[in-house]
Amino acid sequence: MKTLKLLVLILCPIFLLWSCNRFGGNTKRDFLPGSYVNSAEGEFSVAWDTLVIAPLGGQDYKILRKTAFQRKQQGRPMDRELRQQNWVAIFDEKAELLQVLKTGKLISIYPDSGMIVVGERKYRKLKL
Repeated sequence: MKTLKLLVLILCPIFLLWSCNRFGGNTKRDFLPGSYVNSAEGEFSVAWDTLVIAPLGGQDYKILRKTAFQRKQQGRPMDRELRQQNWVAIFDEKAELLQVLKTGKLISIYPDSGMIVVGERKYRKLKL
C-alpha cells in the first residue's frame, strides 16, 4: 500500500508536467504545420494570401506562399493575377519563431489565437 501511494505521488507531478507541455513537445512547433490565410483591400487592389507550412525534418520547414490579387483601375477590378513562391524556413528553438532563409523574414507563432504573423500581416490558421 505504501508503494502504491509513493508511486502515485511520483507519477502525478510527471503527468501534470507532461499534460501542460512543459515536459513534452513544443506547442508552437507542434502548431506550425497547416494552411494559413490573409486578405487585404486597398484603394488600388484586393489581395488574398495563403501560406502552406509543412515540416521537412529537424528544424526545417517548407512554406508555399500563394497570392491572388486584383488591381483596381478607376475603382473597377481588373483581371485576377496569381503568384506562387517556395520558401525554406528554420524553427529557432530559443526565440520560438520561424526564419525564412532566402529573405530573412521572421514568422511569429501564436497557437492560443490560431495565428501566425509575418511582418505586419496576420494569418489565420484554417481548421481542416
